[in-house]
Formats: sequence, C-alpha cells, structure tokens
Amino acid sequence: MAVNERFETLIQERVLEPSGFVSATFSGVRRHQTLQWQKITLRPVMLKGAWHLQIIYFDGRHDIRENVTQEAAEKALQDLLAMPFSHYFVRTTEDELHIRITKKGKALIKKQRTSTSLPNMNHDRRKHLPLPDHVHDPYLQASGIMNAQGQVLANKRSKFVQINKFLQLVEEMAELKRFEHTPLHILDCGCGSAYLTFAVHHYLNHKLQIPTVTVGVDISEKLLQRHQAIVEQMGWDNIHFEIGTIIEYEPTFQPDIVLALHACDTATDEALAKAIWSKSQLIFSVPCCHHHLQEQLENSVVISPFEPVLRHNILRERMGDILTDSFRAAILRILGYKTQVIEFVSSEHTARNLMIRAVYDGNVADKNHIREYIALKSMWNVTPYLETLLGDSFSALIE
Repeated sequence: MAVNERFETLIQERVLEPSGFVSATFSGVRRHQTLQWQKITLRPVMLKGAWHLQIIYFDGRHDIRENVTQEAAEKALQDLLAMPFSHYFVRTTEDELHIRITKKGKALIKKQRTSTSLPNMNHDRRKHLPLPDHVHDPYLQASGIMNAQGQVLANKRSKFVQINKFLQLVEEMAELKRFEHTPLHILDCGCGSAYLTFAVHHYLNHKLQIPTVTVGVDISEKLLQRHQAIVEQMGWDNIHFEIGTIIEYEPTFQPDIVLALHACDTATDEALAKAIWSKSQLIFSVPCCHHHLQEQLENSVVISPFEPVLRHNILRERMGDILTDSFRAAILRILGYKTQVIEFVSSEHTARNLMIRAVYDGNVADKNHIREYIALKSMWNVTPYLETLLGDSFSALIE
C-alpha cells in the first residue's frame, strides 16, 4: 500500500483513542531523507486527572519529553507523521500495528491481534523490575547501562528493557525452587556481549541470594577480555569466560541452566545439543538467524499448496525461521522437556524476540509428538541440524 492518508489514519485511530492506546514507537529514516531524531516514543500519561500524550524524542544521546493535552494531540501527531520515519510500531489493548516504509515509498502493514491491559498512566510511575531504574546498581554501571546517579543511559534503554524482561522470564517459571543443591551452574553458549550472562549471574547471586557459578563460552577473544575487566571491577570470583566453539567446549561441571541467547544459526542447535546431552534442567534460548534450514528449503521439493509462500524470498526466509524453531521445540519435547515458545521482548526493542524456554521433566517421549515431528519433516523434506547433531540415539528414538 502506498504511503497515503490510509497509512496515517491507521496510526491516528489508535494513538488518539484514550481508552485503548498503550504505546507507539517511530524509528528509522526513509531513503534519501534525514531526521533530527533517531526515535520517537509515545505513551499516555495522566496529569492532574487529565489524559495527555507524552512524546519522548531521542537523538541518539538524550531524551527530550513533551506532554501534550488531548485537545492538542491530533495536531502534534500530524506533525510527527509528517517526519520521514521508516518504521512504525503501535500497540493498543486489542492489537499491534507494524508498518515499514520500503525504499520505493510503499507501506508494508502488519496487524496482529493481542490482548494487552492499559498501562499505569501515572506520570511518575515506577515499574517493579528485577533490576529497577533510578536505583544505583554496580553491575549496570560497570556495563555502561547506568550512570553513577542510577539513571539508565538513553542509548541503552532497549538493552535495559531486554535484561529485565529476560530476568522476569527466568523468575516467573518458579523452577529455581526445584534445585535442592547450590551452587547452581550456568553455561552460556555463545555469550557474545554477555549483557544477559552478567545480568542473570548478578540477579541470582546478589538479588535472590542463590549461590551461582557461571561460565560463558565464545570465540571472540576481544569480547572475553572486556568481560574479564568487568569481572575484576566487580570483584566476582564465581564467573569466568572460556574461548572456544560451543560444540568443542567440554564443561567440567554439569550445567543446571543452559543459555543460548542470540547464538547465530546452527550455534543455537549446538547449545541445545549441549543442554540435552548434559540433561540441563532449564534451557533459555533466543535464536538468531536460521540459514541452515532455509538453504534446504531452497533445494527441497516444494509441496504444492506452499508454492505461493516459497516463491518469495522474504516469505521463504520467515517460513524457515518458523520451521527451524518448531523443529527445535519438537525435539526438546520428544526428549523429555516441557517446552514453550514465547515472545522475549516486544519487536520494538529487538527483531529477534522469540524465546524457547524448556524445563526437563524426564518423561518418556510422547508417541504423538514423535508422529508430529516425522510428519513435519516429511512434509517439508528437510532434516533439522539439531537432529543431525544428536545422531543415532535420537534417530533410534523416532524410528
């Protein structure tokens, strides 16, 4: 659909509806255009008992906030929509609206039904967070997320949101109580920048008072040197990092929790295989790219009803993403894990926002799950990389 009144109206209808509007984010810049602002965020607030639209302008370094009355909100929103942003995300209590402006000026629109409660609209609201804002935290400061005054830096806000959402997803499972031994052992496979590695280690040890030992594995020596500097600054002696590939790393302990957070392509499968082999009790995986199965789709015999889907590169890519994670979740279920595939954080913070969360219960493989898995493989004529890694033992189980 072309960029026109319909595109603007979709946003206006949602933002200017006080009974349903939750939040909105405008970001990116259209081709051959310039913008003063890197991102603009909108949210409703109550001031002196009246609904206002709060507009937060972010220039890459600082937030500038403006509160607009309901009467003036329509004109303010028209001015914002006149700016050449390329991405729009609007959330209401009933749906989410994703709009992307292409290089040719077309608006690609996606609507998704949701059920979201209205936010707390107090202007000075404070959310209950595992690692709260405006509270001095030595780790958040050492990692460059928070300044000495306890304020989250504007350009680290999305990372701060990711960290807290991840900790909430860990805590809400209530599975930490199942462990009768301490210390707990965490293995983070492909730890990368290690923001979440440090965060969960810090939270368990120093907030929940659960003694925890953490090991992060990654191939980047430069990153691990940075992590070691943070370890020394914090004075922690129960977390360390190893240089190496996931598949070749041999832990000297049995991990209770395995993390695989944004591990690229088959590195996620290697991490899941490590967790399965060690019978890790908890798995938290946020996959990244999915090239391995997508390449198989390009060369597989296409099933007739799906030819219109696989004909388009972007649709084939997304189908590959969905299938890869469906196979991963199915394999975990077959091997005795209660498995959920859930949203990690909103897509306004990261495009890779799917999480596979699994708890080991050791139950015998359900024959229905095996039949579903075999049928899905047969339908798409592919072999998931995780199955290949697990080898003969898994093959014998599904025969």
